Amino acid sequence: MKRFFARPSARRASIQPGTELASARASCEPALARPGDPAPVRIAHLTDLHFSSAPESRYPSGPEVLRHAVSRLNDLDLDAVLVTGDLFDDAESLGPEIPVFNSIMRELRHPWFAALGNHDVEGEHADRRKLQLIESLEDWGLAQAGQPFYDVRLNPGVRLVVLDTTDTEDAHYLCWRGFFSQRQADWLGRVLADASDEVVLVALHHPPVAPYPLMDSLKFAAADKKRLAATLSAHPNVAALLCGHFHLAGWQPFGLAHVLTGPGLIEFPHQFRTLEVRSSDGAIRFDTHIVPVPERAVRGTERIRSYFFGRLSGGRAGRIEMVEGLWAATS
Repeated sequence: MKRFFARPSARRASIQPGTELASARASCEPALARPGDPAPVRIAHLTDLHFSSAPESRYPSGPEVLRHAVSRLNDLDLDAVLVTGDLFDDAESLGPEIPVFNSIMRELRHPWFAALGNHDVEGEHADRRKLQLIESLEDWGLAQAGQPFYDVRLNPGVRLVVLDTTDTEDAHYLCWRGFFSQRQADWLGRVLADASDEVVLVALHHPPVAPYPLMDSLKFAAADKKRLAATLSAHPNVAALLCGHFHLAGWQPFGLAHVLTGPGLIEFPHQFRTLEVRSSDGAIRFDTHIVPVPERAVRGTERIRSYFFGRLSGGRAGRIEMVEGLWAATS
């Protein structure tokens, strides 16, 4: 497998949904794999950035956390960076926040792909906010797809599929629950049929599982959860669902696959996951990294809130591999 790294002048130049990332970035320099031993696909999974540059924001450390996260990511050997929603904290403030966010993300040397979360679009006319993000956010996925759900081949053996769990099939999104619309189910079925000989990672903001009963109001809508399970059930090559939303690190089975919820980047200590995916058999090794952020940048109230999320988290490192027809996770 060839691995390529983004240059600022080449970003978003020719990515098309469903095309190979390597071939679409042929102008970037490759790192050669050993003959007969393909290198694993290396992905960083970030979630729940809650970016806001407003001093009065409930997450005032957001910009500094993102800058240090980009610096840490640039130190790693990665094929792609995935951000599974809640990039922004306030959907009403996308206009002034997107340019500031883009200016920081332009320093990232890896291609990055975004899924939308509830905080990115919530409210009346969520469809307009989605269009605004598609047109303005400088990731490698949304703008090229022209819609908030898309797929891309990270190499000839690994496919990334990004879903929009704020899709109510209506113009508005007035709650924090996750949805999986029939139109996405139809689309996903076609994509997975085309990817039958590939390892598939599905990225979505809302996990179709809930680790604790108190999180009922944040859960996936029941009918949509069943629709997602039914769509995935015929495709055992879907190894993992990469999610956010709860700000907790953990894993749970979902059908044949496993749900990996990432730690919220905005929570102290600021963390993200990395995954190595072996295309030959789909085995995944994952780990958690802490972003070093100066103490002065994080308020005491943020640390107190984050303490509870940390206490409830688990599954920070481990493996996922196929065992007797099921994807099994071990620490």
